[in-house]
Amino acid sequence: MIKYKKGDKVIRQFGLSNFSLKNRITVVLLLIMLVILGTRAYNNLPKESYPEVEQSSVYIGTPYPGNSPTDIENLITRPIEKELNTISEIKEIRSNSIQGYSTIVAEFGSGVEIEYAKSKVNDAVDKAKINLPADLPAESSVYEVSFSDFPVMSVTLSGNYSLEKLESYAEFLKDELENISDVSKVSIAGVEEKEVSIKVNPFELEARNLSFVDIENAILYENISVSGGNLLSDNIRRSVRLFGEFKSMDDFRNIIISNKNDRIVYLKDVAKINFGYKEFESYFRLGGKPVVAVDVAKRSGTNLLLLNDKVNDVISKVK
Repeated sequence: MIKYKKGDKVIRQFGLSNFSLKNRITVVLLLIMLVILGTRAYNNLPKESYPEVEQSSVYIGTPYPGNSPTDIENLITRPIEKELNTISEIKEIRSNSIQGYSTIVAEFGSGVEIEYAKSKVNDAVDKAKINLPADLPAESSVYEVSFSDFPVMSVTLSGNYSLEKLESYAEFLKDELENISDVSKVSIAGVEEKEVSIKVNPFELEARNLSFVDIENAILYENISVSGGNLLSDNIRRSVRLFGEFKSMDDFRNIIISNKNDRIVYLKDVAKINFGYKEFESYFRLGGKPVVAVDVAKRSGTNLLLLNDKVNDVISKVK
């Protein structure tokens, strides 16, 4: 605001502006400090694709292979839901009964600790056991799902290689990524577990007067290492251990399943033994070629952008 007098011009001054003009160096230094501190604060802020959300939901999963969704609903889902309804803290119950599997979600009200919620659900599931089928292959699983368990990055491996070769590369990359302090878990997707398949010829088995139980018992007591106790020798007590673990497929093929009248029957005489992947339930493909994915999950509170740089550094080193 400007005021005029006769022959004079008086200017009302702004104090902060005057101070800045008189102390230019101080103001510049303060500005530089603010920029530096602001940049550091921004870099230290956690960047999340999946922000951690406090939740109070408990999941109950119960497998019962070979049964229709209707049977799963009547035999498993409803008895467990009946016991869950007795928990006053539960706000909502959702369920899904599919072929061979029951899933129930119990959502608690706000303010309920997840450990307390799991304890209450476990008690309810235990009470429901008397009404569940006696031939369940496994007990019901009670667990919580944390957003930090979800992978934040996925590295895909593909090319003119066999699935076994891609899996070996993925295992090597997994070992390298697990050395990063910000990584909580690394998992491999796109490959199934391997297994030993034994395809028995029933005619060969019948010709030798044997049964599947003979094969089962022979395999059950093989491929194990057991303790043989202690041995006192020269006043020194030594531990004795019997090693019987298989080291090759020939060890499987040469399992003796019968030795009657000096006639030895090996497993290879009545069955074909192969080692390979389990039956595939899903396929990963890129341009028609097999793909193996390496999923990376980060630790809680770590910076996603910095983790991305560290993962890229590891990938560039192992190429």
